[in-house]
Amino acid sequence: MDRRKLHFVIAVSIATSLALSSTALQADVLAHWAFDELNGSTAFDSVGGYHGTLQGNAAFVPAGVAGGAISLDRGTNDLVNMGDVLALWQGGDFSIAAWVSTTSPDPETFVVAKHQSLEGAGYILGINTSGGYLGGPGKAWFYNNFDSAISTTTVTDGLWHHLVGVHHADGPKEIHVDGAPAEDSTPSDAVRPNTAPLLIGGLSYGGVPTGCYTGLIDDVQVYDHALTPDEVQFLFDNPGNPIPSVPWVSPARVENSGPWRLAVLGGTFEPQSGATLTLTPSAGGSQIVGTDVSLDDGRLTATFDLTDAPVGDYDLVVTNPDTSSATAPRALSVMEAQPPLITRMNPALGGNTGTVTVAITGEHLNPFAEVKLSRSGWQDILAQTISGFGDGTELTVRFDLQGAAPGEWDVVATNPNEDSGGATDTFTVERGGGPQMSVQITGPQTVRLGRSAAYQVAVGNFGLRDAEVAFLQLRLPAGWRLERVMDDVGSEVALAEAELTPDAAPLLIALPGCHTAEQRSITVLVTPGAPGGPSGGGNGSPRFVISGPVIVGILSAVTLAECIDLILDVIESVCGNPYPGFIPDVEQGVYNHFGEWFDEPVHKALVLFLTGLFQGLYDGGIITQEMLNLLNNFLDILDNLFGLVDELEGAAEDRAVRSLEPRLVTSWDPNYKAGPAGFGEDHYVPRDQPLGYIVHFENDPE
Repeated sequence: MDRRKLHFVIAVSIATSLALSSTALQADVLAHWAFDELNGSTAFDSVGGYHGTLQGNAAFVPAGVAGGAISLDRGTNDLVNMGDVLALWQGGDFSIAAWVSTTSPDPETFVVAKHQSLEGAGYILGINTSGGYLGGPGKAWFYNNFDSAISTTTVTDGLWHHLVGVHHADGPKEIHVDGAPAEDSTPSDAVRPNTAPLLIGGLSYGGVPTGCYTGLIDDVQVYDHALTPDEVQFLFDNPGNPIPSVPWVSPARVENSGPWRLAVLGGTFEPQSGATLTLTPSAGGSQIVGTDVSLDDGRLTATFDLTDAPVGDYDLVVTNPDTSSATAPRALSVMEAQPPLITRMNPALGGNTGTVTVAITGEHLNPFAEVKLSRSGWQDILAQTISGFGDGTELTVRFDLQGAAPGEWDVVATNPNEDSGGATDTFTVERGGGPQMSVQITGPQTVRLGRSAAYQVAVGNFGLRDAEVAFLQLRLPAGWRLERVMDDVGSEVALAEAELTPDAAPLLIALPGCHTAEQRSITVLVTPGAPGGPSGGGNGSPRFVISGPVIVGILSAVTLAECIDLILDVIESVCGNPYPGFIPDVEQGVYNHFGEWFDEPVHKALVLFLTGLFQGLYDGGIITQEMLNLLNNFLDILDNLFGLVDELEGAAEDRAVRSLEPRLVTSWDPNYKAGPAGFGEDHYVPRDQPLGYIVHFENDPE
């Protein structure tokens, strides 16, 4: 049978506060407009000297997200004009970041643009719709060459939102809103050169800079590389600050309530395997040596026991085995510990039929805190801590409520320094209950023949118990091609060639650990084709259907062969190939042991066999302890999955289904025109302003 028929998406988290990207941080900022001027008509660039001139009634105001901001009104043709600078078309990566606050629903709303309205050249960071085919109402988007990445977050609610457009010359372009990860990505085309001015809050129509934004803009930055998720998150967490060129620590402020897992980010220093990390009080004192040091793609993480450590600033020193070192002065601030405070539980109730994963919000919550449910006359229910947020405001924990007494329970958190706190009658245990899955699909309603489009599938569980596994079933219209599938941690799901063809059977993606009150997402990139083939033919609108997550009625139909394919995928993703032929050897070993069940439903005995197999690989020095732990975690999930078969048998109707029917556009409408939006309700255009129009056409590909 064809391997990779069943795809298993695993997101592994550890008890740290960070979600880290896979590349080292950089800090090559090309321009930075902070808009902190008190008055005048010049917006100063603090980095590259690309100063801008205010136009119309544009004004500096003190109400920025960090210091001042620029206030613009399209009704008076306001904008900031930097001139013909920062073309960014020489074939490299680049990124643009800006804070915005607007309630404007106006189409053609542009935050940062170097673009001429009659050309496809340049780039735009925009909001709302443009040209009838870019963006969406209330959404942010990043554009070049007639294509854009579009956010899922609405940014026209009047609040401050951080927008980042990232251009990979040999990869996707991305749009980020309020930190990482990216909300959308589409293939990048080369940025074509133009001579249009770089404008903040405007666009060049017929060679005339025109104001196209109403609201506030602050902290605009341009970088000469594709920002990593860590860098995007840094800009969101630190408004007004460019990415530093020296290493920094995350989190940068902690309490002396116990151990903390810290990450060293940024800078040009290249850490080596075996590096040591130490924290020393900036004012002098004893060192604190990091333990459990790990190096992942140039990034160091370590645990520091800060229980009762002196309050104050600490310098970080990283020393490589070759004695090279780097110092980050005052990289960490240690504050006096306070008792934990719990303000919110999400969800605040669960069924007594299994596990429930809960997000706890509060203050002074150490990531290594012990959390329990307590009730007079009943045994405490101790939670498993999954992760903690670096600033001590969040914990994610899991309670096993199997057989727990229904009613109100107190929640108590105890930090490693034995400080305790909590909330009374905060969590409710209900009798019975199970998972309640939901699925939503977002993406373009209109797609172009032969041009790729991205769809996001959001999976949620709003029931009373965690779902050990959920399945997404994806079906494409005839003639469409599946390009790739990205999971919710940004990793690409491997697809067999047969699954990319239009006639392939529905793709089945397994999502383990769909926790209560949690939403996960899958990004699907497809290329639309006509039902009769790439050049047209067939009747009716193509239909793109994603149904799921199906948590019932499918498990008993998974054969041993399909399960082994799944297991081999997981082993390969965790271990790689320690030696040539490793995966075929494992596959043959499994089939030799369980060949008699080849076409029968999966059997729980497989878990026992794999447990011994993985232990043997570790004892033989073929895999590491970390790999063994990950594989054993996978087996725990698999074991729980098998236990659901009897319970879920016959309940196939209990599923969530959603579908989209995007309209296929085979060519541009030559009657479509785009030009200046004009001013005011009547959309007046100045008498001396040229009226530029765009007429779309497309050559026959043959």
